Amino acid sequence: MRPCRTCHYRPYLDELNINGLKFPLPVNDVSKFENQNADIAVSVVTYEERELIPLYINPHRDRKHTVHLLLLSDEKTMHYTLIRNLSRLVAGRTKYTNKTFVCPYCFHCFSR
Repeated sequence: MRPCRTCHYRPYLDELNINGLKFPLPVNDVSKFENQNADIAVSVVTYEERELIPLYINPHRDRKHTVHLLLLSDEKTMHYTLIRNLSRLVAGRTKYTNKTFVCPYCFHCFSR
């Protein structure tokens, strides 16, 4: 399955409750999405000047699914992209050359 093809996600559209939400979803509405979908926790970060800046960190640490999103935006548009691997995203922040373990709540890197 190629995740870039939206046709692969159509069977799952009925599994999410998106009633009353407008897309692209503003960051301040992410908590509404989480409240409507009890199994999903979402965190949103942006990347500016070689730093990760948390915009929304989910308070739900016991959910079945956790999704990390990177918000790319300019003055006119915004786009979320999935962060598949936090270690790869923050690889340039440490001198450690192997895999790092990243706390998904504060983004602090650990070597083990």
